[in-house]
Amino acid sequence: MKLSLKVFIFTFVISALTLFAVAFHTIDRFTFILVQDALSRVEENVAENRRILSSEISAAQADLNILASMHAVSDGLSSEPERTSLVELQQVFSQMIEANPTYLQIRLIGIGNRGREIVRVERGNGRIIVRRNNELQEKGSRYYVRDTLRFGPGEMFVSLIDLNREFGAIVDPMQPVFRVATPVYVSRSRAAVGVLVINVDFAKLAERFSHHGELGHPVLTDITGQYLYHPDESKTFAWEFDRVETLPQDFGISQNWAKWIVTRGKPKKLSLTTRDHIISAQKLEIASPHPENPHRGWVIGAVLSRQAINGIGLTLREHLYITLAAISTLLAVALGLAVSWLMRPVASLTQAANAISAGEEGVEITVTSSDEVGVLAGALDKMLQSLKAMAKNEEYAAMGRMSVMIAHDLRNALSTVKMNLQILNSSDADPETQGQIEIALGQVQHMENILRDIMSFTRPDRMQLDWHDTSNMLDTCIAAILPTAHSLGANIHKDYPTGLPLVRCDRTKVFQALQNFLYNAVQSVEGQGNVWVRSEAILHEARAELLIRVVDDGPGISNEVTGDLFEPFVTTRTKGTGLGLAIVQRIANEHDGRAWAKNRDDTNGAEFFIAIPIDGPKQRD
Repeated sequence: MKLSLKVFIFTFVISALTLFAVAFHTIDRFTFILVQDALSRVEENVAENRRILSSEISAAQADLNILASMHAVSDGLSSEPERTSLVELQQVFSQMIEANPTYLQIRLIGIGNRGREIVRVERGNGRIIVRRNNELQEKGSRYYVRDTLRFGPGEMFVSLIDLNREFGAIVDPMQPVFRVATPVYVSRSRAAVGVLVINVDFAKLAERFSHHGELGHPVLTDITGQYLYHPDESKTFAWEFDRVETLPQDFGISQNWAKWIVTRGKPKKLSLTTRDHIISAQKLEIASPHPENPHRGWVIGAVLSRQAINGIGLTLREHLYITLAAISTLLAVALGLAVSWLMRPVASLTQAANAISAGEEGVEITVTSSDEVGVLAGALDKMLQSLKAMAKNEEYAAMGRMSVMIAHDLRNALSTVKMNLQILNSSDADPETQGQIEIALGQVQHMENILRDIMSFTRPDRMQLDWHDTSNMLDTCIAAILPTAHSLGANIHKDYPTGLPLVRCDRTKVFQALQNFLYNAVQSVEGQGNVWVRSEAILHEARAELLIRVVDDGPGISNEVTGDLFEPFVTTRTKGTGLGLAIVQRIANEHDGRAWAKNRDDTNGAEFFIAIPIDGPKQRD
């Protein structure tokens, strides 16, 4: 039997037994938590509904304070109000109603003529209506006018939530409203001369109430428990039609309700459980500033179905056992597959180790995990890379010794050839012969450059570190390459600031690296192209570095050499040695820096980078 199958069977049995044992002991607890979470969310919804109603009252009170401070209000209550004052009030009232979708009416009511309205603006039939003089009503007998006139300057009255009446009759269809009002005093008057009233459309406001889905529904009652908001509209405002419909009566909680209502302050929350329902409620108290004025308040709550709440636990119980069985199966299958998958890297490592021991070349370690197998693979890969590096170093060392010998012999021979060619060139040779001599001297110079690169790569000079002016170093390097650039039709642009920092480096080596970059760039744009030299100070791994970039708009770097661009003897030019960028890489390494290249992202061309620490390499003086 395979190891993966053994793991599957063992895991399935153990996990199934464990999960079902845990589920049996904890499912009731989970059910309790879920039910409490549902009740908590319902309580949050109740609190949000309470906040909506309270915020609406505060907004209306703030608007009344603004209106009461207007000169047009006091002038409108005078015996001979100015026409302009009444028009101004009509405009302001209209603007407030338009800005507040829940405002149904705004009125200014005087104390004369049995409390006749002076200005009345209301919302009706989808538009704002300014009532004419013959449409104004007498409201002096209404309780909210009488009660408001008892209040002092700046005090606010909040009415009951009841059905709006016009000319003494309930409006059809019903308009549940509450009124926020404030008395109006003029200078030197000890009694109020009028009342400002805002009628808030409670039905519109209730559209913003949070609901509770299948668990139950929100309710709003007065302090006696009479319904002001209920999904069954026939239960609301029953007293207006000489009927009795109350929440305490419907659910048999009259005694608890009465005790809770008369308790001032805390507790403001009520939670009662009946056989079939849970009632959650919060008080919104609006205390009157006058003891003789009756206490007003509302109760905002929710009626929840116990059957729906208990259904949460029943549904959980039904699905949990199915889920546990599925989890056990999936867990066992997953572990079986995981074991099978985990064994694959071990097999790969074994195969790679055998190949290495057999001396095969080109062996690749493909395991990349971070576990113990990955650590083992990493160690094996490091060993493989060390072997490759040792082989490459031995190859380079042998090549270097051979190159030095060849370069020494060739340099002596080339010196003799060059000297003879120069002698011939200075003689009275015919023009055709002189042209051939010039060509020969150019080829000799090319061979000397190749020998110089080989000697520089195989026998690097000792580092000569000192502090140097970066801008001056860049300017000098560009000036040195300009003749070559002009002969090849390339334009070099300086694109770096003048205030670059001093850098501690080997000026000759950095100069050589930049020249190699620039020489490659001007050759790649031969004919008509541009090369930009850019530099800036950067922060890399908590160390300040000088970054130098050479950018061109040539054809870019070929995909064939992208990965090996800085390796020795890698070149795409017929006359190149392939050592220029390898020398740049070595110079960067000697300075504890970095060198890299990439094609430009925005357009054609390539970018070559060298970054060296501003304070120089750490390991050398």
